[in-house]
Amino acid sequence: MSAMQPPDRIHVGQSGNPHHPIRVAIPGRPAADVTHDELVALQHEIRHYLLYPVPAGVGRPSNSGG
Repeated sequence: MSAMQPPDRIHVGQSGNPHHPIRVAIPGRPAADVTHDELVALQHEIRHYLLYPVPAGVGRPSNSGG
């Protein structure tokens, strides 16, 4: 984490890993190195959870395809 970033906030920055170039650091959890696509998917999941805070099996349609 940079010196300017407060330690109790989520930090997103460069990881140095060419295959997973983005590092997401959440206080109290190990940092995760992700790709751009993985970060976008995570953002969509968070947004969906905040808009529809219902457990996946209760209020969302099944994606089983059957």
